[in-house]
Amino acid sequence: MKNHILAVALLICASSMHCGQIGASGTSQEPWQKNGSVRVVIQQNNLPSGVRIIEARLERPGLRPLTQSREIQRGAEAQSLRFDQVPVGSWSLSVQALNRSGVILYRGESTVSVVGSQIAEASVLMRRVTSGSVEVSLLWGKNTVKWQMHPGNPVLMQTPDSWDSDHYYVHDPVVLKVNGVYHMWYSSGINGSVSGNGEDTFWIAYATSPDGINWTKYGTVVNPGPPGSWMDMGPDSPSVIYDGGIFKMWFSGAKHPRMYMNGIGYATSTDGKTWDVDPRPVVSSSIGRTWNPTVVKKGDLYYLYTGVTSSMTEYSYDIVLLTSADGRNWLNRGKVLAARQEVSWESAGISPCEVIYDENRFKMFYTGFVGHTCSIGYAESVEGLNWFNTSDLPTLDISDTSPWTLSAVGTPAVIRDDGKLKMWFSGLTDRSHGYHIGYAEQTK
Repeated sequence: MKNHILAVALLICASSMHCGQIGASGTSQEPWQKNGSVRVVIQQNNLPSGVRIIEARLERPGLRPLTQSREIQRGAEAQSLRFDQVPVGSWSLSVQALNRSGVILYRGESTVSVVGSQIAEASVLMRRVTSGSVEVSLLWGKNTVKWQMHPGNPVLMQTPDSWDSDHYYVHDPVVLKVNGVYHMWYSSGINGSVSGNGEDTFWIAYATSPDGINWTKYGTVVNPGPPGSWMDMGPDSPSVIYDGGIFKMWFSGAKHPRMYMNGIGYATSTDGKTWDVDPRPVVSSSIGRTWNPTVVKKGDLYYLYTGVTSSMTEYSYDIVLLTSADGRNWLNRGKVLAARQEVSWESAGISPCEVIYDENRFKMFYTGFVGHTCSIGYAESVEGLNWFNTSDLPTLDISDTSPWTLSAVGTPAVIRDDGKLKMWFSGLTDRSHGYHIGYAEQTK
């Protein structure tokens, strides 16, 4: 049986801003402002009936704790607790939900970042407290996106007697729709254990489609570097945006021997087929092994999210954010999301895979790992720095892909098109057939 976790939605607002519900905007604040405000928003329609009092506490080493509480007034759409004159920086937030008698029903903790001139967003996963112990309970928060499978999945796979017929991997897609044409770049690669050479080798391949379902493949467009180079075992996990009439790509590199996810490379193209690849990575391996980078541009700023780990044998457990004004020179903004050990399907790690800016907020579709399988999770952020999981359930797992039977599902590409979200994702069929790419659409 799938467990659920209760979630409280938060807004963290600069002190001079008016702050409404999630996705609201406010007036600008000077970047040198030293204080901000933290606002904990309680959405009435998600509030368990037994809760009557909400208490919140902010703590930070060297500063006095800040506490607020309020009695819930039934009937209002949203109510809040507000902390004013909060010094900018990272704070530990704890929230308790009590009944009329003052008994704690739910408790949760989180970390929030107060950022000048921005509205930030975070969450607390609230667990029900019973007889001094903690048990997972109902979801108090927003539902995740639901998907309808294409009945003819997969929509892209290896072609018999062709250049990719022996490839174990046809996966990790990124999709753009430009001038009415769907463009897909994806990882195509050989599994070293299956081929017998001991190491995986990757290429980035390209395909186009008139409808997102029927694809024409054009072969590889970014290839392994020369022997001894930083990606001599190939490029993997592409992320592409269309910016000013130019396709811009970021990808992970793989290096012999076994230096998988060896930094992040950059390339540009005018047609999607012929790429000018920078000779050196734009994000080096000094930050760790970089899993599934994804880039989104908002205004004049590029946001790059990547999974990071120092281990050669384990999945990335943390997702970090880097920002850039030009796509080549990046500033590390630190960890923004971590795998939840208490949530079974992502307990072994997470990697970001896809971030889009949609409906006035950032949306992340990430891969969660456990054992030999994986699922697709979902998280949101107002400003791209503070993220919250909207559920403890994946937005897509192997139980959702019928009639396509899979043992793992992950590395999604997502766009909004024709008024709905569309997803292309990787599916593992079995050890002999490897990974293929499937398609699903958002249901209302």
